[in-house]
Amino acid sequence: MFASQYPEETAGLVLISSTHPDQIDVWLSILPDPVPKEEKAITEARAFLTAMVNDPTRNEERLDFRASAAEARRLRSLGSKPVVIATHSANYRMVPGLSEGLSVKLEAATQNLQRKFLSLSSRSKQNISRTAGHGLPHEDPAFVVDNILEAVAMARDRRAQCFLLGLADHGLGVNCRSAKQRFVA
Repeated sequence: MFASQYPEETAGLVLISSTHPDQIDVWLSILPDPVPKEEKAITEARAFLTAMVNDPTRNEERLDFRASAAEARRLRSLGSKPVVIATHSANYRMVPGLSEGLSVKLEAATQNLQRKFLSLSSRSKQNISRTAGHGLPHEDPAFVVDNILEAVAMARDRRAQCFLLGLADHGLGVNCRSAKQRFVA
């Protein structure tokens, strides 16, 4: 991740419907153990999640999920730099065809993992879409734009405070030295 490799050049972070590094393991732990003649949707969900982790060629992004999750875990904190988490609606059902009870458990776990991203900064905020699902950029582009603009405003507010107060870094948890910071979205 850019933010973990170049913290001095990072002004803030926007996470848009991001998969938490623990998402797959948590979901697999919630799915019931395999049994003969189980619901087809459970079998398919387990197979999809397992394939996503074990074989990058079998997921749409060709993502090595284990390596990506390990890299994401390296980012422990952005200090006081703004982090805005744009999360899909809690009413969204990620896996079609699952029983409502199991779907609710998976979504509750997902929403809980999204809240964990708040620990990345002392200036973090989560916004949850009322209606959009996991495809936020396509389903509710205005929501995505609003989240990006909010994070940019938070970053600019921090820079303005540095300028007005003439701060360099006086132990306030705000690094005001770097003028060449990028915003990661």
